[in-house]
Amino acid sequence: MSVNTIYPEEPCLIPISFTENPLSAYNKDYSDIEDALICVKKKVGEPENKYLVKYYKDGNGGGSPTGDVLIDESTHTFTLNKLETDNLAEYDKGYRFFIGLKLTGLSRWIWLRVDPRDLLIVEADGISV
Repeated sequence: MSVNTIYPEEPCLIPISFTENPLSAYNKDYSDIEDALICVKKKVGEPENKYLVKYYKDGNGGGSPTGDVLIDESTHTFTLNKLETDNLAEYDKGYRFFIGLKLTGLSRWIWLRVDPRDLLIVEADGISV
């Protein structure tokens, strides 16, 4: 479990880690990733792009890495690169993280099982300069 507290316009890297390779359950490995997305939602049924969504590649899997989603195979970590222009509304109950992957050989995106206790709290910025 991990709780990250940030400010609405704060640029930051937000890592989501797994204890082991989460692709093993699908008989896949990191080399099978065609694209990835990380989004934050208040509720499961909300659209991926309602608050913040970032993609690993541009062009829906056919493009180059964007730098918006970073993947570290050695630590099984997917990192959301939140920019200063990615303004998230304050939400003290915590946004949940969702990670979707488009993998070779599968026609649908899969959703990794992120611990629902991993939250992103967005609070008022304490610095007014």
